[in-house]
Amino acid sequence: MSLDVYERLCPLSKFIKLLDDKNDLERYEGDDLLQEILKDENETLKTVGPILLKIYSTLFRWNEIKDQSCIYLNYWLDKKKELYLKSIPDIENSHWQLIEGLWNSLQYGNTYNTKCQRKYAKETIDKREKRINLMVYCKNRDHFKSKCDITRGKGHQYYCTNLPKYIEKHYNIFKTESDCLNIKDKVDDYSSYISKDCNLYDIHETFPQYDSFSGNILVNTNPRDSICKYVDNVATKESLEITDEEVPEASGEELISAPEPWASLPYVGLTFVGLFLSFLFMYRYTTLGSKLRSFIIRKNEARQFIEEQMEQDLLEKTLEYKTNNTESDDYTFSYQPLQN
Repeated sequence: MSLDVYERLCPLSKFIKLLDDKNDLERYEGDDLLQEILKDENETLKTVGPILLKIYSTLFRWNEIKDQSCIYLNYWLDKKKELYLKSIPDIENSHWQLIEGLWNSLQYGNTYNTKCQRKYAKETIDKREKRINLMVYCKNRDHFKSKCDITRGKGHQYYCTNLPKYIEKHYNIFKTESDCLNIKDKVDDYSSYISKDCNLYDIHETFPQYDSFSGNILVNTNPRDSICKYVDNVATKESLEITDEEVPEASGEELISAPEPWASLPYVGLTFVGLFLSFLFMYRYTTLGSKLRSFIIRKNEARQFIEEQMEQDLLEKTLEYKTNNTESDDYTFSYQPLQN
């Protein structure tokens, strides 16, 4: 079988295909939850309602992809909502609340044990589509890998053979179609980062190089270029993995042209000047500067008062000392001992 056949056999791919299957919907048309929807004149609503009921009732079968199937079902319904709103002349008269009411009945009812929470995303459908495609690739890749592990050592290792082909195929697709933010913190790139081993920044993690026969990862032999790159001079994983043997020796010209330590002094000076000017501006023109000036004035007045008080005290003590000495001298001069 070809790679496409094995890819269609992946659980998540099979689940996605069911969302476009309109066969056997009539068996759900008698359900009480659909009656208001089926009375509507809009054909989109009358198709989306039964499909949603059909898929939701089978979620218990997809335990292997429980989280991914719920995420994709939310995404699928939002796409249908966008198409529906574009198809009606007046959004104010939209009856889409009937579909949302159906989901709520399924989610909070007691009919189905497997639940899928309705989530409303802020991102656009285009951004979500890129993230969904990455999620589907990673989940299918993991399925190929698990099947390869099971069949390893047996005569027919079709999954091990097709695993490298699957990775190479989708690497080329993402390389061509992805629009990366190329930011420093890759976690903030909604469309291109899902997890450590499912993102478009770390190629060795997301698109590993596997041996076609053994299914083992080939270490340090991944020839693929990064799809999304870090910025602000943040080192990529590829550059961090360069060994000592791979680092080229600097030539004589490179050593001579190496920047001197004092080359950074102008930048230090500019930084100091910038800080000084900022402080001067705050001191002269802001409320903080006014408070600071008032504080300095009060501090100077207090210091001046203390100095004057000390000077007054010293003067008074000096006068008192002189007065006492004068009185002592008068007493000495006025005293004349009796003569015999």
